[in-house]
Amino acid sequence: MPDLLLLSGFDPLLMGYEKTANPFLEEEHMREVFTYTGMVRPSILVGGRIVGTWRQIGQKIDMNLFTALTEKELTRIEHFLKKLEG
Repeated sequence: MPDLLLLSGFDPLLMGYEKTANPFLEEEHMREVFTYTGMVRPSILVGGRIVGTWRQIGQKIDMNLFTALTEKELTRIEHFLKKLEG
């Protein structure tokens, strides 16, 4: 599996597990991805863990990070997003 992925909303990687038993998502961030209204937000997977959510606004991708990342991880995400936006 790639080290950096943008997961779609309702991605099988998220839906294939019980919410509280998902090995990629820490329980304290569950409500950032799984909303109370039943939506599953598109997520950012880095190094085998979900570190935030994303959404597309026009031609830009907006990120909401809820986990502290290293400078190297942030740079990798930014380069990845620039490729998608361009």
